[in-house]
Amino acid sequence: MKKFKLIIGFLFFSIIACKEENGKNSKIEDMKTNNQIEELLNKQLKAGYTAEKSETDYKNYTFQETDLNISNEIIKDYLTRNGYIPAENNVFAEKIKNVFNITLDHNSDKTNVILNFSNPCNRDLNFNKNEGDELNDYCIYISKNQNFISELFSIPEILDYQKIYPESAKLEVSLANESNGIKIYKWSEKKDLTNLRELNLKKILYRNKFLFNASDEAVNWLIENDVNFLKKLLLTYGFDKNDKINQKILSQTFDELVNLTPNQTDKIGELFFKKDCDAKLQIRKNLLNYVEKTTSKGDNRFLYSLIDYVNIVFDGDLNNVYNNDPSKEFNEEEKALILSTIGEMDIRLTSKYKSLNPDVWNNEGSLFYNIINSNPKILKIIEANNFFGIPNLKEKIGAITNEIEATSDR
Repeated sequence: MKKFKLIIGFLFFSIIACKEENGKNSKIEDMKTNNQIEELLNKQLKAGYTAEKSETDYKNYTFQETDLNISNEIIKDYLTRNGYIPAENNVFAEKIKNVFNITLDHNSDKTNVILNFSNPCNRDLNFNKNEGDELNDYCIYISKNQNFISELFSIPEILDYQKIYPESAKLEVSLANESNGIKIYKWSEKKDLTNLRELNLKKILYRNKFLFNASDEAVNWLIENDVNFLKKLLLTYGFDKNDKINQKILSQTFDELVNLTPNQTDKIGELFFKKDCDAKLQIRKNLLNYVEKTTSKGDNRFLYSLIDYVNIVFDGDLNNVYNNDPSKEFNEEEKALILSTIGEMDIRLTSKYKSLNPDVWNNEGSLFYNIINSNPKILKIIEANNFFGIPNLKEKIGAITNEIEATSDR
């Protein structure tokens, strides 16, 4: 009897251990049974990762929502196994609203919501892969039923299909490299696919941990490995709530612009002042706070670049380096607000540091002095808006207008 009990106990614990071992792959195995992944995988393998016809790129495959949904199932399994904790619907919706200014309705029939970083005012659901092609929009997708964000991937980009689906791998081997004048480039021949796959999955994991799990580890990883996403997040949606990210984006952007011909560091202003989908001016206040905190007697790079930007807002893009001329993008009241925001900071920080290092703080006259002197009507707009509620601005501008009047009387 004791022997029988021992055998039963051994079998029980063996079953439990087996379940625990297989638990990691349970969701993938579940998806394998319904053949959805394998069927779609075979279609994608037949199309290859790219195609050519007459030595030019040829669109050999059209992505649909099915591709995104199955891609998301694979991603969901990876996220779960690597520590991502999905937020409750109301918490997730609140975070999406705070970051992307989009209202989610978890009761609607929509499975996916698009975040079009290239054209954020376009909410039409289309299916684009982010392949570095500037002709195509850069798109992120909100999986509304699973509470994470993702990209659209082909299955081979996120799953070791040769290991999990050996029959599909055999099918790919049997496929011709050219058919009807169309040259197919097979996924199995794609250079460095294993590392690309790992990077794709980690990007999605750490983006979600950063946005929805408040992970400091994720912030550090993204800064080192996915800064392009962080820059788009700041430029397009105004995410300026993390000083580590602010430092990285500002420094990197400045370094890129300072080496252009002509010097274009003034374009850093595009990170700070942006129109939203309602054509309303948005000012990245946390980013401005970061500039103020990091400006010193020996470093005024960002402030002086913003001063140059404000001058272009009033004088125009004389070097034709902007996609949209800032002088035409903002109305007179918005220009007055931009001037007031940067002009007040200029006066305050210049009075603090110029005497300590005049070689670095070498601008002739304040931003306010130069703009009001050449555009006196802007003063009336600032006054009509009660100095935009900026503390002590009335007194500071009063001192400048007195200086202008004294100069003109000479």
